[in-house]
Amino acid sequence: AELDAPLGYDSPSLAFTAPGLVAICKPAGWETDVYDVAKFGIPITPVARFYLLSTFIGNLFPKDECPICHSAEYGFGFVHRLDQMSSGLILAASTFENHHHLQWQM
Repeated sequence: AELDAPLGYDSPSLAFTAPGLVAICKPAGWETDVYDVAKFGIPITPVARFYLLSTFIGNLFPKDECPICHSAEYGFGFVHRLDQMSSGLILAASTFENHHHLQWQM
């Protein structure tokens, strides 16, 4: 479903899913995450939170089914990042085991 984006940026979409693996089409304007928010409690505006891929992936995968997608400690399952104004594919693991394997391969 297309999201009603407050700043007009395109919405991310799933390019590929497989057991334990997700590829997300990240449009320009979105960030993978602001890791300091969970670690240090730095305030973030609702608009900024809207444009976090961690919010996007967390909304797609329930915490009880995909706990890594809700874990700041494990980078919400993301294996790499892109600059905010860049677009491209972002690889994420939806299981802790696959996250470990993907990190090892990087």
